Amino acid sequence: MKELILYECNELRGYSVLAGLKSLDLLVLPQSFRSLPEEDLAAIGALRSHPTLRNIQTEYRSGNWFFNTTQPKETFWQDWDREQSFVPALRKSGIKFSLKKLPVGTYSFRFRTSR
Repeated sequence: MKELILYECNELRGYSVLAGLKSLDLLVLPQSFRSLPEEDLAAIGALRSHPTLRNIQTEYRSGNWFFNTTQPKETFWQDWDREQSFVPALRKSGIKFSLKKLPVGTYSFRFRTSR
């Protein structure tokens, strides 16, 4: 399998199987991937060393989908590293939130409160 498009697969779990896809070249993650359980986030993080993966994208795209224009993995990992500098601490503290990268490169960050 060279291309895996997980568009709107928000309930998908078990991302550790992705490492076994030896010819995977392009991966499109659901935009909700940031709210996955820790083990699935760790499995996505482990894809950094995947030998054939060249493009990783979240599902948000402006305009039409053209899979040959997905962002290179380096861009995804830059965003990943930025997010990992604060997201794990928020999760560990029990803060409920949603985080989404916007098309202009900024983020939408929403705290969820319980009543």
